[in-house]
Amino acid sequence: MFDAATVDELLDLARARYGSDFAAVLTRSRVWVNGEPVEGSFRLAEADEVAVLPPVSGGAVEVPAPAPRRRRLAVMPRDDGPHVRLGLAWALATALATVAGIAPLGVWFSVVAGLGAAQATRGWRSRPRAPFGPVAIAGAALLPLAAVVGGWAVAAAVTAVAAGAVAVRLASPPAVAPRREPLLTLLVAVPIGVAAASPVLARHLGLVEPFVLLAMASAYDAGNYLVGSGAAAAWEGAVAGAVSLVPVTVAGAVALVPRFAAAPFLLGGIVAVLAPLGPPAATVLIGDERASAVRRIDSLLLAGPVWAATAFAVLR
Repeated sequence: MFDAATVDELLDLARARYGSDFAAVLTRSRVWVNGEPVEGSFRLAEADEVAVLPPVSGGAVEVPAPAPRRRRLAVMPRDDGPHVRLGLAWALATALATVAGIAPLGVWFSVVAGLGAAQATRGWRSRPRAPFGPVAIAGAALLPLAAVVGGWAVAAAVTAVAAGAVAVRLASPPAVAPRREPLLTLLVAVPIGVAAASPVLARHLGLVEPFVLLAMASAYDAGNYLVGSGAAAAWEGAVAGAVSLVPVTVAGAVALVPRFAAAPFLLGGIVAVLAPLGPPAATVLIGDERASAVRRIDSLLLAGPVWAATAFAVLR
């Protein structure tokens, strides 16, 4: 592994490590990043895959260019790294913020949303069009804070983010403007911000409601991780996550409303159907399965807003 900002820097480090033989081959080779040919000034991201394609012996015939990789939307849980410890730390911090009150919960999820948007914008930087990072990051962080005030404030914040993205595009120099795409800025800021705002909105209903939402999301994530990390197909983890929701939904039926009323089962069904769609949707946003802040809330990406809106309709 090399710590390099550009392709040229990476190749310089590789020449120093592997010597003159490698340097000689490199002069006749092509460099590809993520299945696409690049120049030496191309800036590298952490998850980029760099390939050096040398000519076949004699140099008369070149190696055929590999077909561009198709992005895999289905996400297989990773079993490397301290995922369990990080998950427990995340759960503890979120529980403490929830108990502390709606304002601390909004601040906590604002930090998570801002980090997630920063990771997402970094994943777009090698593409011809990209979100404008500062607006996307600030917008995503703003939405959970707006949720402290209420749902109307979230809607107003989304409008403000949209206005900011358009204003930045209009004020940008012609050479830069095409890369500051307002729709992509909204695509990053709004889903991440609204997902992070969902537990904050649920906190308006009381202390139990956000815990039930987060417990349902955590139950899905736990089942998906335990089964999916060793599964041959992505659907196995999703099914296990949905099954894991059953005991949490039954517990929610006891905690939320008079025993075994229908509302908690409706809310559990929302998570069972929409939580599996969150990780593929996150892949569209970030293009990198290792964006940890987004992956921490990806099961809420679609389920969270729908759950919060339904909870307000049936539990108030």
